[in-house]
Amino acid sequence: MRLKHIARAVVLALLIAAVINKCYKALSWKDTTGGYLSAYSQLYHTPEDTIDAVFVGTSHVYCGIYPSILWRDYGISTFDMAVSGQDRVSAYYALKELLKTQNPQVVFVDLFAMRYIYQDYLPNEYRNLLGMKYSKNMVSHIADYDMNPEIDRMDYYLRMPIIHTRYKELGRYDFLDYGPSIYGKGEDIYFVNRDGYDGGEQYCSKTEERATLGEGEYKWLEDMKELSEEEEFELVFMLIPAQLEDDVQARINSAIDWAEDNGIAVYDFNKQREEIGLTSGNDFLDSTHLNAFGAEKLSHYLYENVIKNFNLQDHRNDFTYNSWEQNLARFSHEQTKRNLETVIEAKDYAMIASSADDVTVFISVEGDLTEKDYTNALQYFGIGEEWRQGGFWIYQKGELRVLDGNEISKGVCLDLGRMDAAIVKYDSCLAGDNVQINGHSISGRNPGLNIVVYDNFLEEELPRREF
Repeated sequence: MRLKHIARAVVLALLIAAVINKCYKALSWKDTTGGYLSAYSQLYHTPEDTIDAVFVGTSHVYCGIYPSILWRDYGISTFDMAVSGQDRVSAYYALKELLKTQNPQVVFVDLFAMRYIYQDYLPNEYRNLLGMKYSKNMVSHIADYDMNPEIDRMDYYLRMPIIHTRYKELGRYDFLDYGPSIYGKGEDIYFVNRDGYDGGEQYCSKTEERATLGEGEYKWLEDMKELSEEEEFELVFMLIPAQLEDDVQARINSAIDWAEDNGIAVYDFNKQREEIGLTSGNDFLDSTHLNAFGAEKLSHYLYENVIKNFNLQDHRNDFTYNSWEQNLARFSHEQTKRNLETVIEAKDYAMIASSADDVTVFISVEGDLTEKDYTNALQYFGIGEEWRQGGFWIYQKGELRVLDGNEISKGVCLDLGRMDAAIVKYDSCLAGDNVQINGHSISGRNPGLNIVVYDNFLEEELPRREF
């Protein structure tokens, strides 16, 4: 009888543990950059001993250096171990977490991390403290963290007291793995320039002053140096181009002096903007971050002037590094998305959409077509003069599917990936529900040509256009 009670207790405990584990997986914090993009998740999905160069730091790093570009153009396996607002303590422990499974030859650390002691912005504190797996390193990270006085340190050890509040915000990628957090390499991709920021030299601090560093700052520099000696990687300090206040630059100037005195290479890319080729109004996301155009320039400059000297191996023919190919594919798809956002003419939009990889294109021509001419645009999809009678088409992998009257009257369903589906059904001319994705209307309401591109790789609808 006693054994039966023990067995029941064990089974009940296992069931409770299983339920808690499932709940934790859904509720867990999956964000180090915004949305569901997580550098920690990306690290844990990266095969062991495949990262040759690492970039550690804040959003300046994941916006400013793109492993996809370094892979595409040079075949080297790099990783942004970067978190939004990453402070110096978090940078140290994030690097230690990476070194559990990786043996990089060189590690670049952004000195901007010295700006943060603890986070004034709570989401950034979550991003730095909740992404790491449970481990001795995680416990040490929280114990050494300069915690905001209003936060209970124990909540970070237990995590559930923080994440249990996420019930109302749960989305699809809390239950389904977010693709870029599996194959990604730390970068976050932006092609825009916000608020007309011109990135001019007037935004750079010119001060040559030196500020006295605190005990914690010296300890961080020394800890990084000691870690590089223990793990036998080359340590390089850097500063990504960004707007800096004079007092921050003064502290960084002192850190640069310390690095040089200790024989550690350091590069202040803020002072090399012209040499890098960064241009006003084109290469900046905002005053403190590069965009994709600026990141491509900095990534090339960094390789040609620094990384190249380490003679890192080209891995492009090694399937072990396939996740870098997937990460490059993401960059290409984001580039296509941006191109579709910026074109104006139907012909240009159709040319880009028809040549894009792994997309599904929904095309409809409806309404009064008098004085309309879409021949030059629709030829890219293999649609001839029949468009003048109106119709619906689906274009995938270079093949055109013409939907006949019987099909569209009954409705055509199409799976678009893991969770999305489309339906095409003709109710009446220019009916808003003629074409839907997941019940959301994507059909045009104006006479003419409507093109919708669904990106199967990114799992999202790209900018819809009516012409």
